[in-house]
Amino acid sequence: MSRKVWIAGAALVAAIVAVVVSTHLDDWAAARAHGSAQRLWESREPTTYSFDYTACSGMCEPCHAHITVTDGEVTSVAGGGGCRGLDRDSAPTIDTIFEMEERDRSAEMTDSFEIRYDPTWGFPASVVLHCPPETSDCGTSYEVTGFRER
Repeated sequence: MSRKVWIAGAALVAAIVAVVVSTHLDDWAAARAHGSAQRLWESREPTTYSFDYTACSGMCEPCHAHITVTDGEVTSVAGGGGCRGLDRDSAPTIDTIFEMEERDRSAEMTDSFEIRYDPTWGFPASVVLHCPPETSDCGTSYEVTGFRER
């Protein structure tokens, strides 16, 4: 095998490895950030807490609700503008929001995402998921604000 062929082959392999690594770097970074944030949450998780939850998917009327959680269970849901069917059985806890964020950022329809974690408590404070550019009526976001330990 000539030196030129070997160099060309090595360059092709290096390019393929670079593409694979760069494709997964965001996923690896997101998984590390998620794990760190979840450990922070688990180290501080209060027995009772409340928060304001806002969510929107596609072209929708945003959902706004105030949720109270005691011992890991939703005990109260108030508001609910745009949240059809959101009740104590379907409203998220912070643990549920961690699960949603992990599932949603790796979903097939997620082209890219932006996730911001609360620096004090660790929970996903803002999750924005983008669909591929050619997809219409797509994209999801949800947000946790007004978090209070009770």
